[in-house]
Amino acid sequence: MFDFLISHAPISWLILVILLIVVEVATYQLVAVWFAVGAVAALVASLFELSGTVQIVVFVIVSAISLIASRPMVKKVQSAPKDKTNADRVIGRTARVIVPITAEQKGRVHVDGLDWSAAAQTMGEYFEVGQEVIVARIEGVTVYVEKQR
Repeated sequence: MFDFLISHAPISWLILVILLIVVEVATYQLVAVWFAVGAVAALVASLFELSGTVQIVVFVIVSAISLIASRPMVKKVQSAPKDKTNADRVIGRTARVIVPITAEQKGRVHVDGLDWSAAAQTMGEYFEVGQEVIVARIEGVTVYVEKQR
């Protein structure tokens, strides 16, 4: 089997490159990209008809170098603080009811200059127009509100 792979090395490395790229695209985890780079380098080595051992060494070394070289960048991106979205910023804010919120029907509230669809955080609560409430959470485009403490 090993002899077959070496005799058809360019095709074998090309298949590996394609498989690794497919894995990377499917996972979005930066798991296979470094090995795909190594496989491309090994593919180039196979085109120069270098031995199978040299091709494997090239694959391992280039994969390791690309992993080591890009790891600090990946760590920086992964550890970057997550900024709250504009929507997240309304959680905990005071809102004014502009359309009544009942147990049967959503209403509307005005918070931070925006008009939101609103529902009661606790089932069965009723909020009248003009009443001030606190935004407890957001689901989609609806804020869930509760009485001020």
